[in-house]
Amino acid sequence: MAFKIDVIRPDDLLNLHIEGINLRVDTTSGEQAIAAIENPQQPAYLVVQFPPQAIAEEAFFENGFPDPKGIEDQPTKDRVQHDIDLKLKQPALPGLKPPGKNVAVRLGGPSQLVFRVPDGVQIPFTLAGLLDWSGLDLVVSPGADVAADAPLPRGDLAIRAPNPLETAIELPYRLHISPNHSAVWEHAIAVVTHQGRAELWHTRLGHRGQDGVLHPANHTQPLPLRAIWSPDYDPSQTIPSPGTFGKLGALGAMSPADRHQIVVLTSAFSSYAKNIYQAYVPQPFYASQLMLSPLGGWLRSVGAWNPPYKIKPQRTLPPRRWDEVLNLKLLFENSNGDRQEVPSRRPGDRVLGRAAVGAASEVATPPVSRIPVPEPPPTRPTPSPVAPTSTPPGVATQANTLANPLALEQLIDLGNLEVSDRPIDLSSIFLEPKYELGDQLDLSQWVHVASQGRDHYVRIVYEGRFKSLGHRGALIKVTERRFEKAPNSSAPVAYLRQYMYVVVREPLKDYPQEGLPHDGRGMPLKQIRLTTLVTPKIDFPYLAPSLVPGSDRSFWVQVGGQDFRFHAVGTDIAGNQVDFTIPLIFVPNSETAVGMANIEAEYNQPANSQRRQALVPGQRVAFAAPSGDGKDNTSFATQSLNFINEGAGSKTAFFSPRLFKAEVRIPAVEQLVGANTLSSIQLLSDYVTGGGFENAANATGAFAQIVKETAAGVLETAVAGVNFSAEQAGGFATPNLDITTLTRKLGPLGGKVADALADSFDPAAVFGKGLAKIFGAFDLADLISAGGSAEKNAPKMQMRREGTRAIAELDWKPKVETIDLVIIKFTPHLDTVFDVHGVFKKSLVGPANDDFRLTGTLNHFEIFFLKVVQINFDLFSFTAQSG
Repeated sequence: MAFKIDVIRPDDLLNLHIEGINLRVDTTSGEQAIAAIENPQQPAYLVVQFPPQAIAEEAFFENGFPDPKGIEDQPTKDRVQHDIDLKLKQPALPGLKPPGKNVAVRLGGPSQLVFRVPDGVQIPFTLAGLLDWSGLDLVVSPGADVAADAPLPRGDLAIRAPNPLETAIELPYRLHISPNHSAVWEHAIAVVTHQGRAELWHTRLGHRGQDGVLHPANHTQPLPLRAIWSPDYDPSQTIPSPGTFGKLGALGAMSPADRHQIVVLTSAFSSYAKNIYQAYVPQPFYASQLMLSPLGGWLRSVGAWNPPYKIKPQRTLPPRRWDEVLNLKLLFENSNGDRQEVPSRRPGDRVLGRAAVGAASEVATPPVSRIPVPEPPPTRPTPSPVAPTSTPPGVATQANTLANPLALEQLIDLGNLEVSDRPIDLSSIFLEPKYELGDQLDLSQWVHVASQGRDHYVRIVYEGRFKSLGHRGALIKVTERRFEKAPNSSAPVAYLRQYMYVVVREPLKDYPQEGLPHDGRGMPLKQIRLTTLVTPKIDFPYLAPSLVPGSDRSFWVQVGGQDFRFHAVGTDIAGNQVDFTIPLIFVPNSETAVGMANIEAEYNQPANSQRRQALVPGQRVAFAAPSGDGKDNTSFATQSLNFINEGAGSKTAFFSPRLFKAEVRIPAVEQLVGANTLSSIQLLSDYVTGGGFENAANATGAFAQIVKETAAGVLETAVAGVNFSAEQAGGFATPNLDITTLTRKLGPLGGKVADALADSFDPAAVFGKGLAKIFGAFDLADLISAGGSAEKNAPKMQMRREGTRAIAELDWKPKVETIDLVIIKFTPHLDTVFDVHGVFKKSLVGPANDDFRLTGTLNHFEIFFLKVVQINFDLFSFTAQSG
């Protein structure tokens, strides 16, 4: 049997619906009716239902538009008015709109407190009796009743909607919260008046101290609450899209994704893990104020969490053998004093340990620093010592043989070993991974202030990292109520305003500690410190152009419609400090593998090549380690650095930066074509992946090449320098002074990159084949000996500027080769010397003033015609010049 009654008191607006479950109204015992338990064998409940405690209201987003020039110099009153006008004129975004007369509002559902009526308790069936809950026990869901410091409970505590006989308070909108069963509620029974005015009836959450006195929740003693349910909770996905509006149909203080995460963070007792070793233990948030009233609730609360991972379906893994984890050697003494060995893959220093009373072992182990001890490992009781046996389990009777290798669990059961005079619990060393981690949550903090059902201040923090540099950061979303001028109204309106900004959690990134591929040679900056720690208010991140295509949550950080450039200071491999600014993508921890793949593809689009570059104000950057001999062939004045990442195969690779290309000034090029001439360079794959300068095949210390970017975003080998005209004069041609490769040993080199790596000189790279002829027959490229060291055989060039002309002087004494063209044959003598000197002048403003002069001598050689006529030359000289 049950009763239902509506309690309404107009004086203080008291409005409750009360139900008695397994309670009957007894009017037979005297003048006072009572609510008594109908069936003592069944539990009895008093259910108190409240009107909706939460009202969701549309919030209006506030972009970070820059102020027009000069407004900061205006009087304060003018600046304030300008700020108001600017907000009213903000363009409407799709799904968003500026403040107006109409605001979207949704009313939450009812809330209820459920109390268990103890056996023998009779409730006076009066208003005072029905409002007196002091002798009743609060009934909450099993998950809500778990203490904050309790270990992960066993049993079925799956997230579910509260049943009709459990306490559930919908505050804020669409989020059902609950205290634990020890919470008490304090309120006035009679109407409370102040100077003839009645106080709104309300009940306040508190706790009863050891002295029996009721203490309301406050800032010094906040009370734990858990979000036990939300209609927006969706177990089929890790996190709903954060840009969706939900049932409100407009931007609100909290999104469906926020409510989903808060339910998981406070009530997911299964399906989530802290790391591969430890299950996630959900933690409550804490309220310094929680009041319920007929007109809505009051809430002041804060919650903070480390976002966990969704656990992938469990895979059954075979137990690992201890000798597959560490290279150990165990020597056991049996009862006869004979030693038997469990073979080791690697001998090492032996340290005495004890397997059990009366049995000793010696352990060979790698250095302690290599032992993969998890941080922090979960606690585990020390196993009881096993009884001594003549032969440890799994060890054969003959020494140095292993019939059945010890399972990991058997080795752990041996107890503690002493390594380097420090006891080590083998259960921690050999901790088996328990979970395969899936997608991660990103919400780490939630602050909420609501009064009479309406939100006044909501602050939510989302954790993530910045692409491409990998620093940890956080997105802060703030929604606050502010008085503002309303359109077509002289009276101010208290709108909900929402804005976002980004903060840097990890200012310094030390890349040698990040384990970058190839010892980090692909990343010339070894440290990067972000000095911009807080951004201005950013543009709405979940719409284009901020939102990265292919993702519903990662975005370019933009302010006022433009990419925001973070200031950073990098330290290169030579210790140089480099200032630069760079736009970054904020990638929340909740980004999925599919999303990361889409972001990687979008980030590397040719259209984003200029967008992602880091601008450097002409400072020198060392792109490889200097030689240490005083030469500085690896550092260049740099205009920009363009980073990409190692790929989307894992989060580590996704946030591991490497240099895509750089715009630099090469002195050898600038001397020819003028200052401020930029060359695009790319680190050589032979240098990055081939072992760097330690590779014997890299004879010159080549580390970078000149490149150009195609329309498809692909880098192709290019040249930098000056192409002099190829006019022939006297059968001779001008040289090619283009640069293709940067080396540590010889500086900039021309020719093929492969020749630069091998320190091999190819004369055709300087005098193109077919352009320079001797006697109109012998190609100079074939006449000069190929191969040999570029340092010794390449022409020596000095380059300088004179006014508007670039001047190159060449001195060259190459070795010559025999050339047999059948009809004619060139044969040098042992003392043949080929001496060439040239001066080449090129106008930087036009070809009209280009000129060159080339002189040379060639002595002691023979020319054969048709193998019949032989002409011996003692000296052949030539002069070639323009004009």
